[in-house]
Amino acid sequence: MQKTAPGSVRLKTGHLDGVTAVAGYVTAASGKTYVLVSFINDARSDLGVGEPVHAALVDWIQAAL
Repeated sequence: MQKTAPGSVRLKTGHLDGVTAVAGYVTAASGKTYVLVSFINDARSDLGVGEPVHAALVDWIQAAL
């Protein structure tokens, strides 16, 4: 992972009743790799409402760090 290209994302997703989660690695534009773990616990997460939140977090890491 030391030669991972900037902008790379390697995530595992998971879903349970009322919970959605992602965990993995995000390589920022700076070339530094960060660990990302995000859980969303909400009754509507089964409908996919958590996915944009996870995506926004990945975008923020890539752009800001």
